[in-house]
Amino acid sequence: MLLLQFIYHMNNMNHININSIDLNLLKVFYAIDSERQLTRAGEKIGLTQSAVSHALKRLREIFDDELFVRSPKGMSPTPRCKQLILPIKKVLDDLDAVFADPQHLSPDSLDQTFVIGMSEYALIAWLPKITLELQKLAPRLTLGTVHARRREGYLDASVKSLLDNHTIDLAVAVVDNLQSRFSWVPLYQERLVCVMSADNPLVGRPLDPDTYLSMGHVQTSQGETHGGWIEEHLAKHKLKRRIVLHVPHHLAALSTVAKTDLLTIVTENSVKMLASSHDLHVCPLPFKRQAETTDMVWLKSRNNDRAHKWIRETIKCCISDIEIN
Repeated sequence: MLLLQFIYHMNNMNHININSIDLNLLKVFYAIDSERQLTRAGEKIGLTQSAVSHALKRLREIFDDELFVRSPKGMSPTPRCKQLILPIKKVLDDLDAVFADPQHLSPDSLDQTFVIGMSEYALIAWLPKITLELQKLAPRLTLGTVHARRREGYLDASVKSLLDNHTIDLAVAVVDNLQSRFSWVPLYQERLVCVMSADNPLVGRPLDPDTYLSMGHVQTSQGETHGGWIEEHLAKHKLKRRIVLHVPHHLAALSTVAKTDLLTIVTENSVKMLASSHDLHVCPLPFKRQAETTDMVWLKSRNNDRAHKWIRETIKCCISDIEIN
């Protein structure tokens, strides 16, 4: 149905005759969007750069739009192009489903780029195992990664935006308030802890709310306002902590508190990554907070994508094999 609707739309746009359109142009469109570079797009679908350039010229004529324009980051999509990405991807998926054997998927034949949005901890702790497993089972697959945050920020786009814009195919991260357009599977939970230097004068003393608020803090910034759940929690009680430093990553926060009298709050496993190289003291939070749940998240429209499903299952197996304390 989606394919017929798309063909009808194209047939009525600019009075273009659908019989004159090579549907392989859609493959070129999607390859350029995936790679953002004409040579790499051609390599992905077995065409020369000249052939890709010619196809892009034809696409521009069909859609009466530049579609992709050169920028410092490569071939960037125009607003019109962004509107076309999802319909064209779904059309290609539908065509693949029509001609594919629904009972068979050969991982060693997967010749594509698959991009995962991952939290800082996931990139360090899980990516090596995931890469090794996918390299072994699907040697022609190229894996890409993007640092994904739970909120829209000035340094990174949120997980949901990255999925909606097709910048990533899948996310492994803590994601808030997922809507019905997403599918997700909980992977594991871990608790948040307060961290300070082992030389901090608070070590050995109970960390009550008043003591906590009397200290300076390093915050892992989540957005332009530098706000976060801790500030939201304190504001409800008309309290405020003193932020001395904003940093974009947990590892930077931990490295800083290790050499100062400042405090920070991170996930427990993030601390363990630096345990051998930094002298840190860990203690419970001075207020109640539920454990963080890390989910594997993707667009629901990809549920029946055979390659996507296989990669999801492989990644889930890799993560379940890693010991999380």
